[in-house]
Amino acid sequence: MRSLAAVSALAIFGLATTTHAEITGTAAVTSDYDFRGVSLSDEDPAFQASIDYAHDNGFYASLWGSSIDYGPDYDGTIEIDLGAGLSGETELGIGWDVGLVWYAYPDSDSSPAKLEIEDYGEAYLGGSYKMLDAKVWYTDDYGDTGDDAWYTELNASFELPAGLTLDLHIGQSFGDYWDAIADDAESELETTGIDGDYTDWSIGLGYTVGYFDLNLRYVDTDTDSDLEVNSGAFANDSRVVFTVSTSFPWAN
Repeated sequence: MRSLAAVSALAIFGLATTTHAEITGTAAVTSDYDFRGVSLSDEDPAFQASIDYAHDNGFYASLWGSSIDYGPDYDGTIEIDLGAGLSGETELGIGWDVGLVWYAYPDSDSSPAKLEIEDYGEAYLGGSYKMLDAKVWYTDDYGDTGDDAWYTELNASFELPAGLTLDLHIGQSFGDYWDAIADDAESELETTGIDGDYTDWSIGLGYTVGYFDLNLRYVDTDTDSDLEVNSGAFANDSRVVFTVSTSFPWAN
């Protein structure tokens, strides 16, 4: 998994000079960096941006970044995700998607005062049909802990009157990593609501104004206390997340 960054970078440089390819970008400001139901920005605003490459043959690659806040015990203010994959669609209109993502924290380092946020990678497999899409994520080394973890998600998007869209999401986290979290909590006589897995869900409304996409979501989980995700403990209480994003280049 640690070779993903180098492989993806070489693939982008190798294909960037070919025809039938497109390079785009995005920029966003969000009131909270929500990751599978937990806040990775300490429930504060975050700035996010990406550079995306897509080829007509279905290959794509992306470089995505966000500001983060893991709390006072952890070093690091930036997350960089490097991904690459292949997608397509059958004659029946069923879409498919397979790829890898490497999560990196370039300004994080261990020290006597603070802990390092560890890099790790995930593989995913997805499918879609009309307004529905589903995806399964897997890593054999979640947060560099040596434990595996799975994440399954189902998303739906529906067009509403007045240019609005309704976005629905439900996800499930499970695997050895989450079993270990539950066992540790039980041994310390704590209550987390995690029994080897947890569920997150959200419901949101989207609207486009000119070049900008607006999204307002209600996010929640079925857990009772903060979750430990990739070395840090994060709030996962119910909350409303507002995001403004735009894609480049802007059309004339």
